[in-house]
Formats: sequence, structure tokens, C-alpha cells
Amino acid sequence: MNISTLRTSVKGGTAAFGATALNERSHLVTEAADNPLIQALVDRLPKSDSIWSIDERAKWLKAAAMIFNLVYRTK
Repeated sequence: MNISTLRTSVKGGTAAFGATALNERSHLVTEAADNPLIQALVDRLPKSDSIWSIDERAKWLKAAAMIFNLVYRTK
């Protein structure tokens, strides 16, 4: 899927995602990748179409929750 071809519905019409939204998304992804904990978490993801057991997925998601609690604040 090419993100530049994604479309979204806006009040009954169709509009392409704006450059502002894409820039914001790109900034957030870059910022997250700059954090070594998040990068290490992403690096642990298995390759697409590989076998990934439910137990291993649960371990990864628990690790993600712990890392996000360290890296991000809540209100």
C-alpha cells in the first residue's frame, strides 16, 4: 500500500490526505525511532508472513506497554 494513494471521506466527498497530516505522521514516526527503547522494540518484530505465536505477541505487547509508560506521559 502506498500512503500517497490513501483517500479519506470528508463530509460525503473524497479528499486525499493532506501534506500536513503526512508530515505530522512522519515526524512522530521519526521521533519514536530516535528513542532507543522504541527502536529496540520495533527491531524485535518478526518479519512479515512469519509465524508469531499468540504467547510471543502477548510478550511483545506487554513490553510495548512498559516502554510506552517509560517514554510517554499521560494527563
